[in-house]
Amino acid sequence: MTFYVDIDGTLTEHQKRRARPRPEMVATVQHLIDAGHEVILWSGCTRYARIMAARLGLHPTAALGKPDVLVDNQIRKWGGRLKSRMISPAEFLHRYGGQQ
Repeated sequence: MTFYVDIDGTLTEHQKRRARPRPEMVATVQHLIDAGHEVILWSGCTRYARIMAARLGLHPTAALGKPDVLVDNQIRKWGGRLKSRMISPAEFLHRYGGQQ
């Protein structure tokens, strides 16, 4: 399986930088990595995600920042802040199609 795991407020106790880690979450993520699952850690920016992965002692498949644009046919599945970054395939083609 592939897991995308947010950092602040998920792997840490609070939704802010420098919050204390949640040991049970970090251990569970490490267990998934050890079991061969793909784990992608993500946060507001890639550099921060990589720093936090190292600080937490995790070696995920990737550590990256949240995208500026998400292209998916199931827009209603995305909530919160990511929904504002979501566009449909049709909107993607309208905005970016034919540009080379």
